[in-house]
Amino acid sequence: MPAFLARYPDLHVEFLLSNETPNFIEQKIDVSIQSGQLVDSALIGRKLGTSRWVICAAPSYLTANGTPVTPADLKDHNCLNFTPEIPFREWPLNNGRSRNITRISVSGSISSNHG
Repeated sequence: MPAFLARYPDLHVEFLLSNETPNFIEQKIDVSIQSGQLVDSALIGRKLGTSRWVICAAPSYLTANGTPVTPADLKDHNCLNFTPEIPFREWPLNNGRSRNITRISVSGSISSNHG
């Protein structure tokens, strides 16, 4: 964003984070970046890229709680997860070398309704 705003110094950018499809007219939105399937067929979409999720932890957390070695070990850790209404509560994992996906359920003391 700093490079974009440096190129267009008169532009004002506002981030509205939501899980709901925005109402472009009411909210005066010019551009929306969304993930997943395009819900409203009146909208025009263009793929900007792909994203991947990674599992990470603070070194201090790992020192205090140990480092998981296998995906199954995550069940014993305090993981940040989504709130129940969000469909990504199971983590799909692969080893990076194959398309074999293992889905694991994790839990923790903090959850969020938005990535």
